[in-house]
Amino acid sequence: MKSKLIGLIKKPFVRNVITMLSGTAIAQVVLVGCSPIITRLYKPEVFGVLGVFLAVTGIIQAVGSLTYAYAIVLPKKDEDAKAIVLLSFMISGIISFLIALIFIFFDNQIVSLLQIEEVAPFVLLIPLFVFFAVCANIAEQWLTRKEQFRKKATIMVINTSMVNATKIGAGLYSPTALFLVYIATFGRAFHATLLSWGQFSWSKKGFKKIKNANWFSISLIYKMAKNYYDFPLYRAPQSFVGNISGKLPTLLLAGFFGPAAVGFYTLGTSAIKAPGNIIAKSFGNVFYPKIAKDFNRGEDIRKILLKSTTALAVAGLIPFSIIIIWGPGLFGFVFGEDWLMAGTYARWMSIMAYFSFMGGACWKTIPVIKMQRFALIFAMITTLLSAATLYITATLFDDDLLTIASFCLLNSLLIIFKMFWVLRKAKS
Repeated sequence: MKSKLIGLIKKPFVRNVITMLSGTAIAQVVLVGCSPIITRLYKPEVFGVLGVFLAVTGIIQAVGSLTYAYAIVLPKKDEDAKAIVLLSFMISGIISFLIALIFIFFDNQIVSLLQIEEVAPFVLLIPLFVFFAVCANIAEQWLTRKEQFRKKATIMVINTSMVNATKIGAGLYSPTALFLVYIATFGRAFHATLLSWGQFSWSKKGFKKIKNANWFSISLIYKMAKNYYDFPLYRAPQSFVGNISGKLPTLLLAGFFGPAAVGFYTLGTSAIKAPGNIIAKSFGNVFYPKIAKDFNRGEDIRKILLKSTTALAVAGLIPFSIIIIWGPGLFGFVFGEDWLMAGTYARWMSIMAYFSFMGGACWKTIPVIKMQRFALIFAMITTLLSAATLYITATLFDDDLLTIASFCLLNSLLIIFKMFWVLRKAKS
């Protein structure tokens, strides 16, 4: 048994998962350790403003590189992958610039249309946040391809520590939404810088080497854009629509029930992501390049997909059950009495989060087995049903908790259906 365990740990896939797991766990410990201090410094209304800001940026960020960044892992040759990196950076710069122009000339109209008055003073930070977030994602996908999981784990810990320490320092000085939004924006810039550091040489000699490389050619960039056309055609709209669906509660709660309700929802979301992120993100970062390689080699991927889904189902059962059973009391004890309602929200959100966590391997498999058209259609249906459920429940009952509960239960059913459909398609 001991020799088998040692042999299992020595396997590259398991070793990489453990590396990412360790880094993510440390980062989450830092986050959880700082959260009780931060929630006692900032009021729910202040967190609500940050929640609305992150909801808007999250929707735009989803299509910041037209999702070409997620194709970096897939090519067999590094030269092709580097061309996709360059393509992704170019697209992210253009999109961020266009968003900046739109907000400069039409900020009042957009704020009024989306009913996001809470973030009106910060709209010009939105394109900046989006650009740095997309750059961080591009660099992260390159590191994933190169299997530099130790570097990713270390950067995750450093960035989480820096951002949360800054929040505490700012909260002691002036616990306002202004500081939270600025910290979030420059935290993304810091993260992108750390991930990109050392990946490219910008000396004169290094620049000439890059300029003369084959992957720097327009023809290869065009070829890669064409080869992976399904990402902007299917995944980008799917990601955009899916993010709208995920951010709908935040935007609707702001409009119907005010920033305090958004603050409860934002903290609830962060808390239930903590146990899932420790495993899901670590696992997903390693699983995605492995499943892509296995598929490229013509291997049967359904077996590993079933094993991975079962493992995630077991791993998530205890942490999510704890929040479902003891949510309000746990939140009141950890974050303070002002946050009891966030724990009640989290009970319902944990049900949805558990099934989403369980399907983590399936979501990573979708682009590999070319199911992005299905994912787009499914995301559109999910968004329409979610929007209708949220609006009808909020309008008829004027109850924020019932609105959240109906949204979570509907999405739980949809996630289960999507997961089983991916497992079924992976067989063929």
